[in-house]
Amino acid sequence: MDATLRGRGIEARIPDPGLLADVFGILLLLTSAKLSLETHGVGVGCIDNLRRCIGGIQKRYDLRNCEFNDGSVGNKIRIDGVVRLLNYVQAEVRDKLSDEKSAHEIRICIDHLTNLQPICQKRW
Repeated sequence: MDATLRGRGIEARIPDPGLLADVFGILLLLTSAKLSLETHGVGVGCIDNLRRCIGGIQKRYDLRNCEFNDGSVGNKIRIDGVVRLLNYVQAEVRDKLSDEKSAHEIRICIDHLTNLQPICQKRW
């Protein structure tokens, strides 16, 4: 079975409709995490890792011109919540997308934020 995504002039072919939903969910969560970090002004290196991860997944599934978040969710997530969110997303990326490179980028971000936590805890 072949699922076709149509919207805003974008067409992406993904063989499994379940995979399409997984990819969109993962990209939405990663974008929310990135927006939250940008709002809090922490984790510049982590933000870059998430951008690379998002870009890589979008490229892999030909979704480069698709918008996944309007910013209304991401700026409300506390940093400790971002860490938990990224732990979940990392497992999804590894297990559902079989994408070890992106999972590694997410792990680097998690480690970075975990190391920042004692320093910035009052800001979160």
